[in-house]
Amino acid sequence: MLEIKYLPVEKLVLNETNPRKITDVEFEKLKKSVREDPLFFEARPVLIDENFKIFAGNMRYRAAVAEGKTEVPTIQLNGLPEEKKIDYMLKDNRQNGIWDYDILSGIEDRILLNAGFTEIDLDRNNFDLSNYQDEKFNIDHQFGEGGSIIVRIGEYQKEISPEDYGKIKTKIESSGGIDNFINALAD
Repeated sequence: MLEIKYLPVEKLVLNETNPRKITDVEFEKLKKSVREDPLFFEARPVLIDENFKIFAGNMRYRAAVAEGKTEVPTIQLNGLPEEKKIDYMLKDNRQNGIWDYDILSGIEDRILLNAGFTEIDLDRNNFDLSNYQDEKFNIDHQFGEGGSIIVRIGEYQKEISPEDYGKIKTKIESSGGIDNFINALAD
């Protein structure tokens, strides 16, 4: 039986190779959840290895620290192969946040496929908007059901077809980059 233990935040080590990021808006929602619903936080504890390194729950940990928590719920899983830690990390992050494609591209396709990515996801990593990402506007995307693409700009999002996605990418490139594209939209 797995045991949840509350450990001091300073004992835990962040995983700097976690390929998931979240927007400021999503992070504020996560902080509110940690603050207002600690039982739910305990239901999704931070997963750590024998060296107290987080391999699932980096953002939950960061939200807890930002909320002034001195301890976080953890489950320590000792002796897992690195591949299994990556698998759990990817599965934990599959539905929330935005991908860091630079980190994600360093993970073997076979591991990504095992974690629930599709061949379409892997193919589309080659033409994503992250190349044009601008932190000021939090521009990013993820893949929806049936090959659709969800584009986010700040707190707004829109699900579009792959064809429309390609058109947007072409317009960004032809306008001279994301800054010019955003400026043209704002005018």
